Amino acid sequence: PPTATPLAITGGTVAGVSASNVLTNAGSISIVAQAAAIAPKITVVGSGSTNHTTFPVASASAHVGVGIQQNATAHATSTTTTVAVGGTSNFTYAGTANASNTLTNSGSITVGAMATATGANASALAGVGTGIAQNAHAGGGTTGSFGFASGGGPSDHASNTLTNSAAGVITVGAVANANGGSFARASATVGTGIDQNASAIAKSGVASASDTLTNDGTITIGATANATGNGTALFGTAIAGSAFATATVGVGIHQVASALATGFAAVTTTFIGIPIGTLAPATASASVSLTNTGTIAIGANAAAKAATAVAYATIGTGISQVAHARADTAANASASLNNAGLINVVAGAAATGTTIAHAFATVATGVYQSAFANAKSGAAVAGVSLTNAAGATIAVGATANASVAGHVGTQA
Repeated sequence: PPTATPLAITGGTVAGVSASNVLTNAGSISIVAQAAAIAPKITVVGSGSTNHTTFPVASASAHVGVGIQQNATAHATSTTTTVAVGGTSNFTYAGTANASNTLTNSGSITVGAMATATGANASALAGVGTGIAQNAHAGGGTTGSFGFASGGGPSDHASNTLTNSAAGVITVGAVANANGGSFARASATVGTGIDQNASAIAKSGVASASDTLTNDGTITIGATANATGNGTALFGTAIAGSAFATATVGVGIHQVASALATGFAAVTTTFIGIPIGTLAPATASASVSLTNTGTIAIGANAAAKAATAVAYATIGTGISQVAHARADTAANASASLNNAGLINVVAGAAATGTTIAHAFATVATGVYQSAFANAKSGAAVAGVSLTNAAGATIAVGATANASVAGHVGTQA
């Protein structure tokens, strides 16, 4: 009969690594960029017997790239284990990696940009790229055909947590004001108010990624643009000026969690009476959740006033939740929003002109939820849920008002 060679295992233990960021605020944090430009209105310049009219330019620009950014990255090291069963095989696996970001606020956090311009030709640009960003990534080392570790395989966990208490106030905003004698342009933009991104990759074992936002206080994310292009020329003659106002919010609150688990963890079994390392399920879990008992206001407001007045107010997505999980065996993905307070996603545009007025207000998506799970074998479960409690409000809307010489047009 065939003979078996006894099992021989050599190698180190599973290595582990953790990375974490913690920010706790009970006071006041203010990250604000401000710019102001002032130039004369329409001016008459004399040179000898010749006079001519000039239009001085005032241009102001204020920008904040990222207000608060938390980045946590953990990569587990690799360990090689040699298993000899009638020969020698090397199995490489990684240890546990934990990456986490935590922000707790019971005070006030303000991230803002404000630009003000006044002149014959006035231009004001104000922008915030991202108000608060949390990025957590956990990854394992290189694995071979499967991971091997007695007592279970390696795992990677990435998490972002933001908690705003009942007394907490978080404001992310951009404000642009342009006051021109003949021309005015005001543009205010917020790319993303709050961004949570968690990713976990385990080449064997368990991968889990989660984003959690809990608001019991007040969160305001907004862009406001005001442009006025009315002025006078020589002897007080009115000028038919132009005013353009644009207010844009890309995404109010953005949550993304992705988990990928490939390969296998390890368990101990027997083969013809000899204990050996074999394959065990690799699982992935991705979850995003937002719980609100306070107030979340996401808004874009644009106002233009001149002979020719144009106002644009746009919100791409108010709240976006995305969870993706992929694994060789079992995968679970979930996105949940629980509201017991007030959530407003509103765009408003107003244009007042004497000859031309155009107002455009758009909210592309109020609340977006997506969950995707894929497993090569075993169960793949994906689900989204939105719960609005009795007495709670989720309001999504867009209103545009345009008026010319007493004629008013409104669209909601």
